[in-house]
Amino acid sequence: MSISLTGLSGEGHSPLDVSTNVAVQYITAFVTTIPARARRIGDGTLPLGLRDIGEVGIGWFPDDPSGVDPPQMTEGFFIHLANETKRIVNDQGGATFFGSCWWRLAPGVVIDLVVEW
Repeated sequence: MSISLTGLSGEGHSPLDVSTNVAVQYITAFVTTIPARARRIGDGTLPLGLRDIGEVGIGWFPDDPSGVDPPQMTEGFFIHLANETKRIVNDQGGATFFGSCWWRLAPGVVIDLVVEW
């Protein structure tokens, strides 16, 4: 299963599922609007390298099924590619279950976010 969030900017979070926490496997950020002040790296043969874009991740918030207060953010990563996926590693003890995804983006940046579980 997955959730797709489009047109994200600024800072925020969204519950992954309305009824339960989920064992996230992948987080993918697709940068759809790159501001002029962001640093671009590469010549187009690979996905565009970027700096000064922002950060995304998963965690727990008071308004998701976990009810965790104060919010806890984890598994975050700074976006360095135009299309970037982070795999959430599960250890032998089992998966960790998360309630929300979150984003914190530089001014002018717009992304689409897909979280899979």
